[in-house]
Amino acid sequence: MTTTISSGGTTITPTLVLGHATEQAAQAVRHDIIGQSLPSYTLAPDRARSGSHRLLFNSVTLAEAARVFLSSKKVFVLVSTEIPQIGMTFIRDGAMTLALDETDERFWLLTVGYQEVAA
Repeated sequence: MTTTISSGGTTITPTLVLGHATEQAAQAVRHDIIGQSLPSYTLAPDRARSGSHRLLFNSVTLAEAARVFLSSKKVFVLVSTEIPQIGMTFIRDGAMTLALDETDERFWLLTVGYQEVAA
């Protein structure tokens, strides 16, 4: 079982996905009406998912290669046989952090902000 992130002909495979956080913002628009105590709303579909992936790599070389790859101005495809629900097409959004694992110094953690986009 694996998780891969690919773009073009390049694919990275983290040792493990340690975390996946998703936020999905509503797009309802509030309309305050003069003379009425309650506002009206225009309902719209939620925005696409955004959040962060926490990826574990078993060497600094693999983690650094993943950081460079995900730094590029590309659209990425995440596929997971372990956790199919996190599969998506995304662009990088927000911060990306590379850190040595505090509990085991053989591993590196790459946290990547994302914004889901249409495939």
